[in-house]
Amino acid sequence: MADYARITQSMAEQRLDALVTLGMRNCAYLAGAISEGPWLNEPQGLAPWMTCLVPPDRSFTFGGRPSDTDMQVEGLSPDHTRAARLNELAAQMRRRDLARARIGLDMDFAAVSDLERLKELLPEATFVSADLLLAEARACKTPQEIQWLRKAISASEAGYREMLREVRVGITFQYLVTVWAKAVLDNGALPINTSPVSWMLPHGGTSLREQPDAAVIRGPGVVEAGLVYRVDLAAVAAGYFSDQKFNFCVGTPRKESLAVWREHRDRQLFMEELVRPGKTKREVFDACQREFKDTGEYAWWIHGVGMDKHEEPLIGSLLPSAVDVRPEITFAENNVVSLESSWLEEDMYVLREDGFERLGTIPQEVAIV
Repeated sequence: MADYARITQSMAEQRLDALVTLGMRNCAYLAGAISEGPWLNEPQGLAPWMTCLVPPDRSFTFGGRPSDTDMQVEGLSPDHTRAARLNELAAQMRRRDLARARIGLDMDFAAVSDLERLKELLPEATFVSADLLLAEARACKTPQEIQWLRKAISASEAGYREMLREVRVGITFQYLVTVWAKAVLDNGALPINTSPVSWMLPHGGTSLREQPDAAVIRGPGVVEAGLVYRVDLAAVAAGYFSDQKFNFCVGTPRKESLAVWREHRDRQLFMEELVRPGKTKREVFDACQREFKDTGEYAWWIHGVGMDKHEEPLIGSLLPSAVDVRPEITFAENNVVSLESSWLEEDMYVLREDGFERLGTIPQEVAIV
């Protein structure tokens, strides 16, 4: 769960007396309210959550059962309106001598009306954005978070193995996706995303520019022989996402298709060697743009994975502006990221002092079935 020592240190550096979160996932993260239970089944149940971190021992949360959170859970009025909860939040803060406090708030997630109401209720308090603090905290995963990510990956990979056992010419992708989803559920996670794509270069072309109508076929109906298929799979365990891509072919794939796949696999290897703790997002973006060809056709991304499928640090060839979004966030130890060399290749890694540790376990290859 949350690394409270690190967050407390950041709060001290920014002279914050309290840290309040109103965004659903930020609340669950800060309150330590994530557990093995598949809470993402009912996200509306978390919508009214509010948490307040006040080191060392005055923290509290609204909206969870006591067994669900590391924080004290405050009783709620029978009136569960948003206004009533904000009123109670302010009242609790006044009881904790925070009426004149400097308060960090996740303003990227707070409704304007929420902020205006809190300012009315606590007119002597100062509210500042804590979004960078939270993004940096969530980007660095604790050992427990990494275990949950491994569980999500393991369940998704178990589903992919079951899928491969069923693959044959004529089988529908609707059926294959169902096989994958059932296996994910059987392995204690939630199936979130499947995105099958068939890709080939049937007339000897080597780029999408040459054959835009033949190179990518999204949403294929049934499996055909000789086509290379990619599935983009994501599962959730205890609120933490996996995000991986796998490729397979029934029979012998065309050599041109394999050549494209190998080029994109080489991109992934380049990124594995490039990124180290302390690297800035701009340095990584510029190096990849210099190294990779055809980034307009075959875009690449690097993005954090955790309580969201795409979170900081986030960069990519189709999203250059992401380099300038929270540029203060550099790559750090225990960042869990997806290296997504294109829409063909993606896998998850945790960044250690000396480089990446791969979290995925299935061989990175085009599986021949």
